Amino acid sequence: VRCHLPELGEPSGEALSRCTPFLRTELDTVQPEVVVLMGDAASRFLLRQPGVAAARGRWHTLLGIPAIATWGLPVLRQQPRRKRDVWQDLQTVMARLGLQK
Repeated sequence: VRCHLPELGEPSGEALSRCTPFLRTELDTVQPEVVVLMGDAASRFLLRQPGVAAARGRWHTLLGIPAIATWGLPVLRQQPRRKRDVWQDLQTVMARLGLQK
């Protein structure tokens, strides 16, 4: 992504809004089959969900592209048990892409 958000703390709505045009351009250029959103900020801003806890476990649509939300790195550092959830979410993505064994 060509727009960097602050590493500490939650990004402001203004910072997220500044990054939106870059994200749209990236998605239009790359045309991914799926998008994996990591963390609460992505879930809240891009999916209009209260956070990952409310968004994960089901597919969403982001600019016409299937999207799935999962825990971000700060949560995984603080709560290692959430790694299992991320692995389940990534297996869901792999199944959708036909990458299962």
